[in-house]
Formats: sequence, structure tokens, C-alpha cells
Amino acid sequence: MQLVSRIARTVGRALRLNLDLIEAIALGHDIGHTPFGHAGESYLDGCLYRETGRHFAHNLHSVRVLDGIFPYNITIQTLSGIACHDGEFELAKYRPCPMTDFAAFDEMIAACEADKSNIRRLIPSTLEGCVVRISDIIAYLGKDRQDAARAHLTDETFPAGSIGSHNAEIINNLIVNVIDNSYGKDYIAMDETHFAALSDAKRVNYDLIYKNKRVRDEMENAVRPMMEELYARLLSDLVGKRYDSPIFTHHIRYVNEAHYRRAVPYEEGEPNRIVADYIASMTDDYFVDLYAYLFPDSKRKINYHGYFD
Repeated sequence: MQLVSRIARTVGRALRLNLDLIEAIALGHDIGHTPFGHAGESYLDGCLYRETGRHFAHNLHSVRVLDGIFPYNITIQTLSGIACHDGEFELAKYRPCPMTDFAAFDEMIAACEADKSNIRRLIPSTLEGCVVRISDIIAYLGKDRQDAARAHLTDETFPAGSIGSHNAEIINNLIVNVIDNSYGKDYIAMDETHFAALSDAKRVNYDLIYKNKRVRDEMENAVRPMMEELYARLLSDLVGKRYDSPIFTHHIRYVNEAHYRRAVPYEEGEPNRIVADYIASMTDDYFVDLYAYLFPDSKRKINYHGYFD
């Protein structure tokens, strides 16, 4: 989030945009992300959809965290930027799509929860939101390559295109191009050459990193079944009112202590929503440790390296 914020503020400053709005959108955009990234998001979505017929998506959940779980009274411009930030769907040009009121915004969120394909059509309502969306792509494109190299995930070399192959040069070249093609305009854009290079680099990342067989096997054979077991167990604990369960002691208690003035107690909300809230709040290592705590006899296990191992 901080890298996205720095990139977006750099672009926004050059374009003379509202840096406070950019900062708010950037810091909130991924707060709804699940453990294990987009794979974890997909698995949690499957669990929630089977139980409720509603979809889970991290951008929509970021809005729920900031406007539902913790009602911070955030502006519609900020929430729109957060909801519409998804960098998985790149465009060469982003022209803001005005959001008239909260009723229209709520309808948009509900439509996306009912049909995830609607997320692909979301466009932020402000230039600031558009800047954060394109900055999200710029931020993860090279950083994921950097992380993959450190993890020795692939022996293949990332090809150098017109935007470069390493994190620093990718960030620099794309920022400069976005500024050059957006200054004084009512849209945020990059030229055809840089957009083609960005799309190609993203495709390479998918082939070498995100679809890497080692990663995919670990996700499918371990994380997916662990997610499904954990979801079912937490839902059972919540509905059965097992107050010593971590969903009460680690999650519901924290939410209630942080925001005690609530018309309807948080724990009386839709149970599947609460379980999804809890799982989405977890880090990878918390998820692994919680699973081991709740299923001590399970043969499923993920080993992770601590920061000082």
C-alpha cells in the first residue's frame, strides 16, 4: 500500500491533483486483501458463494472494512477509488465515471457481489482514483519479479522491454509515461507502446510467477482445503456460539472494542459475512498458525520462514 501511495502521489503531484484524496485511496485500497493473495481470495470467494450466493472480492471487501465493519464516514470519492482500483484489469486510458450518490454506489457494490464480472467494468469516479488504479499495476509489476527472484521461484530471466525488466526502471519509465500522456487531460493514460509493454510484462509475470507449478500445487493441495476447513469450522463456532473460539476472542471482541456504538451488535450480523471478515483480515502466517491451533491432528501443513530464519 505504501509503494502504491508513493507512486500515485508522485504522479498526482505532477498532474496537480488532490494528494490527500490519492493518499486516502492508496492506503485503503488493499485493506480487504486475504491471506495468500489472489489465490486465497479465490478460495474464500468459493466458500462464501456456496453458502450465500454472494461473491467475495478484495476491492469490495476493502469498502466493507472501511464503511461497514469500521464505519469511518469516508467520502464517496475515496470509497469509489478503493472499490474501482483493481489493477488486474489494465486499460490504456482511464476516464473517470462520476458517482452521483451513495445509493448508486451501494447498487454498484451489490451488482458486483452478485456477479463478479461486473468488477471488470468498474472505473473510479475521480482522476485521483484513476491514478491509484494505474499506480497499483506499476507497483506490483516489478516488485513481484523482485520477490520471485529472492524466493528463487524461477530460473528464467524476465525479458527487457521498452519499460525495462527490473523494479526501479519499470516504475520510473511508467511514471514518466503516465505523466507525459495525462498532463492537462481529463483522463489518465499511457501511450500505446508503454501500454503494450505493460500488458506483455504482466502476461510474463503470470506465466513465470503466478502460474508457477510449485506455487499452484502448494495453493491447490494445501491452502484451498485448509481454507475450506477453516471456513466451515469458524462458521460452526460462530453459529454454535462457542465463545472461546478465536472468531470471538480474536475477531468479534476486537471489532466491538474498536467501535462500541453500533445499532446492531456486530456478532448478530450474517454469520458467513463475519467469517469472511475474519479470514480476510489474516496474514499468511496467522492463517497457518490458526489452522494448526484448530486442527492439531491434521496432516496438512505449510512451513514458512520467519523474518530472522
